[in-house]
Amino acid sequence: MTNDMREHRRYRVREGVLAALCVPGDFFASVGWIVDISMGGLCLLSPESKVEQERILEIKLMGYEDSTVPIERFPSKVIYTKPMEPISVGPYTMNRHGFQFARLSGQQQVLLEDFILANANALHMGHPN
Repeated sequence: MTNDMREHRRYRVREGVLAALCVPGDFFASVGWIVDISMGGLCLLSPESKVEQERILEIKLMGYEDSTVPIERFPSKVIYTKPMEPISVGPYTMNRHGFQFARLSGQQQVLLEDFILANANALHMGHPN
């Protein structure tokens, strides 16, 4: 058993919940599947491989009920990118990306809490000690 030192409780999300990686002020660069999420960040599976560590991106969360409607853009920093062998979708190798949310406004925090409640599995993965 590992000792998880995260500040926020992480939740696995239901299969098929999407997020788009966006360059600030631009159209989205790539879409991926959310693995888990917390009030501090998320883990995403995506075929995008050009996500540099420490890069600032915006993440558009897509709802489970209607995955075509973005919830909000959340400013985020790339913490890590790891290739996921042998997972592939068509010609693409999937990559696992870790993102930390930047400072969120009060409205963004409320939207994120609502998103987690609507899309998370019932069981959480871990919580702060």
